[in-house]
Amino acid sequence: MRPPERPKPTVAPLPVKALYTVSEIGKASGLTRFRVLRLMRLCHIELLSMGRSVYVPLSEIRRKLKPVWREIGEVQRVLKGDVE
Repeated sequence: MRPPERPKPTVAPLPVKALYTVSEIGKASGLTRFRVLRLMRLCHIELLSMGRSVYVPLSEIRRKLKPVWREIGEVQRVLKGDVE
């Protein structure tokens, strides 16, 4: 008997803004915020902490998180009406 297949996490659309919380990126990618935080630290992504929240600047996403950046770009094109 084979173990049940896990659904592949997909990147959900994120609105364009200067800072994203680790939780938002986790929800969009189908990962827990703890796993996202650990992966980001392993990849040396600059994180900003304010109180209990941890933020990721858009510039870091653009440079180091290519799948998330592509999805944000797709959302922008759809909102502008460039794509059907």
